[in-house]
Amino acid sequence: MLKPGVIEVELKTPGLNALGILIDANDEFESRWSRKRERCLRIAPHLPEKLPTEGLIHVNQYGLRIGVWIMPDNQSRGMLETFLSYLIIPERSALWTFAQEACSRSRDHGAPYTDPHLAKAVIHTDLAWLDPPGRSLHIAVLARALDARLPLGERFAKWFIDLFELTPRPTPRP
Repeated sequence: MLKPGVIEVELKTPGLNALGILIDANDEFESRWSRKRERCLRIAPHLPEKLPTEGLIHVNQYGLRIGVWIMPDNQSRGMLETFLSYLIIPERSALWTFAQEACSRSRDHGAPYTDPHLAKAVIHTDLAWLDPPGRSLHIAVLARALDARLPLGERFAKWFIDLFELTPRPTPRP
């Protein structure tokens, strides 16, 4: 989405009413927002300089709804896996802490993941210990191995529902 021409191609989609842009902050939150804002100024000239923590929803002069969410929480470094770590069911917090410790210690035994990918290693380790083990991220969410009703999940869901003007529905607890 940060590459030149990508947004312009998306804008040519027939019947487009809303464009949602989701990107990982990685280690560059400020520059990610700055670059994304710059890319969108042509179609939405009044975007704020600071990304709102609740996510951005902007309606341009043509009525197009433009939304931006930078993972994990519109203010921190991280990625999708960092976001998902905020959705760990409180009853599993001891296992989650153990997964964090195990991943940190695995570096002493030659685990080759890089520091920026620690969040990926931890979430996948945690999911590997559930029954059934090794669920993919999207299946873990669908299977309610993570709780989307925790605060960050609810904030993201509100942004998504508001951006696409959906009717909210109750989400059962895992």
